[in-house]
Amino acid sequence: MKFADAEMKPSERVFSKFLHNKTVEKTSDVIGSTVARPNAMLSGSIAAFLGITILYFVSKYYGFQLSGFETIATFIMGWVVGVLYDYFSVMIRGHSNKQR
Repeated sequence: MKFADAEMKPSERVFSKFLHNKTVEKTSDVIGSTVARPNAMLSGSIAAFLGITILYFVSKYYGFQLSGFETIATFIMGWVVGVLYDYFSVMIRGHSNKQR
């Protein structure tokens, strides 16, 4: 770590010290293992894209205006599906998908 610090600019060194603070690292680990699961983020993104595309064409056909919350709502629904997929895959397989 000291060799890497020696080659960094002062501003990079300060940012590195902030990122490697124990509180920041623990918070990042918790968020990464719960909220920001890859399957949840992917399924949320896909659901938002497909949901908004369909809603856009339906709203254009029937002549109503979208409020803007639809993207958030479809992302959350897709995210929940991704989290449930992770949960049930761990229940069925008996272990997580992390490489050892």
